[in-house]
Parts: sequence; C-alpha cells; structure tokens
Amino acid sequence: MAASFRSLTNTLHTPDRVPLVTSIAILLRNLNPQKSTPNNIDSAPLNQFSPHLDSKLVIQVVKEQTNPFHALFFFNWASNPSPNPNNYYHTHLCYVAITRVLLSHSLFCTAASLLQKSHKLSDFFIGMLIKAYGDRGDIRTAISWLDQTKKIENGNCLFSYNSILGVLVGKNRMKLAQAIFDQIVEDNVVQPDVSTCTTMIKGYCKLGMIENARKVFDEMMMNTKHCSPDTVTYTTMIDGYCKIGELEEAKKCLTEMGNRGCKPNVFTYNALINGLCLIGRVEDAKLMITKMRLDGLKDNIATHTSILKGLCLAGKSEQAVKYLRDMIKSNIKPDVKSYGVIVNEYCKLGKSDVAITLLKEMQARGVRASVSSFNAVLRILAGNGELDRAVLLLKQMPHMGCSPNFLSYNTVICRLCMAKGRMQEVEELVNNMTRSGASIDANMYSCLIKGYRKDSNEEMAMRIASEMINKKYVLNLESFSVIVKMLYAKKKMIEAENIFQLCGRCAGVDMESYRRHPTVSVTINAKLLIAEKENLCLYGFPSEQWEVNLPAEEVPPELPEPALGINFARDGMQEKDWLSLVAVHSDAWLLSVAFYFGARFGFDKADRKRLFNMINELPTIFEVVTGTAKKQTKEKSSVSNHSSNKSKSNSKVQRGVESQTKYTKAVQSKDEDEEALEEEDEEEHGETLCGACGENYATDEFWICCDICEKWFHGKCVKITPARAEHIKQYKCPSCSNKRARS
Repeated sequence: MAASFRSLTNTLHTPDRVPLVTSIAILLRNLNPQKSTPNNIDSAPLNQFSPHLDSKLVIQVVKEQTNPFHALFFFNWASNPSPNPNNYYHTHLCYVAITRVLLSHSLFCTAASLLQKSHKLSDFFIGMLIKAYGDRGDIRTAISWLDQTKKIENGNCLFSYNSILGVLVGKNRMKLAQAIFDQIVEDNVVQPDVSTCTTMIKGYCKLGMIENARKVFDEMMMNTKHCSPDTVTYTTMIDGYCKIGELEEAKKCLTEMGNRGCKPNVFTYNALINGLCLIGRVEDAKLMITKMRLDGLKDNIATHTSILKGLCLAGKSEQAVKYLRDMIKSNIKPDVKSYGVIVNEYCKLGKSDVAITLLKEMQARGVRASVSSFNAVLRILAGNGELDRAVLLLKQMPHMGCSPNFLSYNTVICRLCMAKGRMQEVEELVNNMTRSGASIDANMYSCLIKGYRKDSNEEMAMRIASEMINKKYVLNLESFSVIVKMLYAKKKMIEAENIFQLCGRCAGVDMESYRRHPTVSVTINAKLLIAEKENLCLYGFPSEQWEVNLPAEEVPPELPEPALGINFARDGMQEKDWLSLVAVHSDAWLLSVAFYFGARFGFDKADRKRLFNMINELPTIFEVVTGTAKKQTKEKSSVSNHSSNKSKSNSKVQRGVESQTKYTKAVQSKDEDEEALEEEDEEEHGETLCGACGENYATDEFWICCDICEKWFHGKCVKITPARAEHIKQYKCPSCSNKRARS
C-alpha cells in the first residue's frame, strides 16, 4: 500500500499525464472506505492534495465517485484539510453535490446526519430530502420532514412545500396536495410561486380535473405580481386540455400564451400534436409540425411517436409502418416507444408474425424492446393457442436483450396449465421464474392446482395447495372446490376435511365462504356436514342455488329469531318433503324480517301494501324448491295470452279516460270536492310507477299508458302532451316501438 502511495505521489508532479481528479479517485479506491464513518482508515494520504483544493475540484471528485462512501470520505477530509494553505471551506454547491450523491444511493439518514452536523438543515436541503423520500414512496416520512422545516424556518419554507406537492402529484394524491396547498394560502406566511401553482395544475390535469386546473390558472393570472404563468404553466394547461379532447381550448391557451410574451417550446407543440392525434386528426398534426419548424423549433422523436399513435388509432396500420420506415430514411432513429406503438398495433390485429419480426428488427438496430412489447406478443400467442411459439419466445427474451418479468411468465404458465399434459413444461418455466427472483402469487398457484387436476395428478395438486396455504396465501373458492371435488371423486373424505381445516389456519379467511360455496356444498357440506351436525339452516345464493348449512354464530338480537324448525326428523322423511318443510319455515321468517324492517323504517299503510305487492311479484322459496314457480309462470302466461285481445280492446278507452282525468286535475281549481276526488285517485294509483324514470304517480301530472306492454309513463318522459294523445289511436312506448322495428 505504501509503495502505491509513493508511486501515486510521483505522478502528481506530472499533471498532464494523470489528471488530478483521476489521481484522487485511484487513491480513494485504494483506501476503499465502505461505511460513512470508517474508523480504521487514515485520511493522511489525502493531505498531498491540500494545495489544489477548491470548490470546483471537490464537486467534480464527489460527482465522479461510483461508491458514495468514497465521495463522503473525501468530502469529510476536505471539510478540515491539513494543511490548508488556501483556507478552503465547502460552499453551498459542495453540500448540494454530496447530498445528491448520498440520496441517489438511498443513504437518507447519512445525508440528514451530515447536513445536521454541518448546520445546513434548511428549507432547500430539507426539500431535497422530501423529494428523495417521496420518490421512494415513503410519503409519511416526507411529510414529517415538512413539519420539521416549518419549525426550523418558522413556516417560511416554500421550497419544501413545492417538493411535497411535487411528490403528492407524482403519486396522484391530489386530495392531500390540495389540503397542503390550501394551508399555504391560509397561513399566508409564504406566497405560492409559479412552481407551486404549475405543480397543482399538472396534478389536476393528470386526473382530468381540468376545471380545477383552470381555477388555479385564473388565480395566477389575477396575481401576476408574485405568480405569473410561464411557458411551463401554459404548456401544462395545453397538455391537460389536449388529453381530454378540448383542442379549441388548448389553441386558445396557445394564442393567449403568445399575447403574454411566452414563447412555446417543443413540449408545447408536442402536447398539441399528441392531442390532435388522439382524436384522429393526423393531417392537422402534421401541419402543426410544419408550424413548429417555422417557429424555429426542431421536432424530436416524441413528435413522430405521436403521429404513429394517431395513425394506429385511426386504423391505418400500414401507413404507420410506412411512416416508421420514412423516419428511418430521414435519419430519425426510432426508439423503444416508437417501435412499441407498431408492435402493440399488430398485436391488436392478431398479427403475431409481423410483431415478432419487428422485435427482431429492434434487436438488429440496437434498440432494446420493452418487456411490455414482448408481453403483448405473448398474450396473442397464448390466446391463439400457439403455446409452443409462446414458450420459445419466452425463452428467447434474454438473448434479445429483455428479461421476462412475472407477467411474461404468468401469461404463458397459466395458459399451459389449461392444456392437458404440459405440466412438465410448466415446472421448468416456474423454476426459471423463481431463479430470476420472481415469486409465485395466489393466482398462479390456483392455475397450477387446476393444471395438476387436469392431469389427474392428485399428489402434486395437494402439495401445491399445502404450499400455498403454508405461505399464508388464501386458497380461493375455485381452487378449494377443485381440490375437494377431486378428493370426493376418489372417496377421500378425510383428506377433504383436512384441506378444509388447513384453510382455517390462514389469517383472514372467512370459513363460512368455503362452507357456503355452491359446488363445495355438494361435495362436503351436503354429504359430510348434514350427516353429522344439528341445527341447520337453508341458504339461498344469487346464482339460484341452495344450501343447507350451519346457522350464523351471531344473529342481530333485534331481528325476529329464525326458527330452527328445519331440524325435524330428517331420517323419517323423504328429501323432497323435508326440503319443502324447510322452505316453508324460511318463507315465514323472511316475511317477518321484511315487515320488521318496514316497522323500523316507519312504513305507513300504503308503504306496507307496496312492500307486500313487491314480495308477491317474486316466487316463494317453497315454490322454487318444489318447482311450482315455473308451472305457475306458464299458467299465468297462458291466461295472459288468452285475455290479451280483450284487454287491448278496452285499454285505449281506459287510457283516454285516465289520461284526460289526470290532465284535467292538473289545470282545474282545487275546491273541496275535487281534493277529495284527488285523494281517492291517489290512493288507487299511488303504487303506479313510471316505466321510464321509475317515479311514483302524481296527481298533477299527465300520464299515458302503452297499449302493448300496458305500462304507464309520465307524458314528459316519453314526450307526449295531452293534445297529442288525443290524436293517437294506439300508443306504443319507445321500448315497444324499438322491438317492433327490430322484428
């Protein structure tokens, strides 16, 4: 080590041969500090550089170091060099340089400690800490630093405010950003500047809240003394308008921008070009490129990528490919985004061959395709059943400069699991995936279980299920059903019960969900539980399936208590008779619950009548279980068809009388006799609902009845006036008219 130091010292006398920064870097690599405060390393060899110290040298050395501890070691030595012939001290920019290096390597505590010891914890540096924590996703710590800087600076901390707003906007936390922005205005300690307002405008535009963005922008216009909109502000507003398709408003902003002396830049024009392409106006976008060039601005790759997107959105795939070729001829090198647009377009069209050709072309041109482009091709191949090609492309990805991610493996593996006899390939891909650092998630575990079940590999299916449960994943109902059905088919009821008990060990699992699953109830609940348990209840599901199972452990005490009368002697009854008895008791309990809630909600006579009518519109549980509901529906349909001619002949007259009565009531003066008549009519028709808006009948409105479906409608809902109704021989509502038109 000493010999190398002497050799290095000799080279310092020939600065032309070995630059000073390089010499220091070599020495730091030899010293090789690996923590922030290395106690066993002597900094004396650095003393030879004392005569050369100045802020520019320190900043350059700090920036050049790939190891942050090397940079920190040199920075700490330069803080108090010995000797110090030039009376060197660190400037503000030196602290900025070392702080950026430490934060870029996630050494947050080290950076904060350095600034605190140097008495440099100020609004500016805390703003840097806030941004670093926010970029890492630690918003809570970022906000705690904001609170600290408010105490240190007595609230005068605009840089920290702007940093936290930038973090929140980047994470789409606009409610919290708005609260902090409102606090800035309310405290009135600091005045929001153009960066503050532009950040808020950007956040609102990202979420499509253009009205909120415009409000902040207008407030900036009114407060031009402290916060005048600049080119970035205008560009942000223009981009926001373009993304929601309001091109005219965007153009107004562009005009206003010029009137206020703000010159548009390439980002401004790119926002407009992208907005035009999003609504299919590609030719107008090309004209905008010409205007941009006339303004002395040079278009970039983002400009032409927008044109490619526009052509693809307009369904002009061939033109998009030609445009890409023209870009190459014009020495505009397409990047990964440009190629990605065309690859994704061919994937949407199902042209996987062309998409793969483009991926290979990217490799030949030295452009690394994004994993999203590969995943798009894999989805098409897997979806089309071209599993061999999908597996081959997945294995070729690393050789084409792109490592597969979890989504790449998941797309292929889950499709292979659906095909019989391919689980050996699945195991190979799963091993490759786990070696790359990705982990199997709950969905992939479920696919593996179904795949092994398809191959009748009971042992592996059980092993995967156990592994899944041991990793604290919740076995979903579908996978649970697959396992249980497989075990039940082989008469392994004890194993089925064991897997049920294993699921119970998972935290947060709702065991009743497993018990009540319709498929599982057939295999376990109906065959296993009913034979062993007492006090069972009937459960109905939206899928129109039924299950007999244990009652809930806790029933709200205020509800009518369900009778456990379904536990009659099942052994001495036919199954159909027993289920019918269960259904009758369930109907009685449901009625009592319905009218209990009716009383709780203050239903009067009319409300109770309407509730009862609504209940009677539905079949009872008894009718569903015994199969009489369908029979009654057929009989009702037959009677309805038999009497349809008669009812239609009378409907017109009745409609005319009812309509004229209701119309007359709306315009006549209300004396005592008419009020009595209205009350009687309201009681009769109070349950009538409009077929269009669903609102109740009201006595002061004109209604009309459809002669086809016999539903009543507000005149205003179907655009029929009393005068027009008098000239209609047979009224058909819009729905019935459409049905006739289709017929």
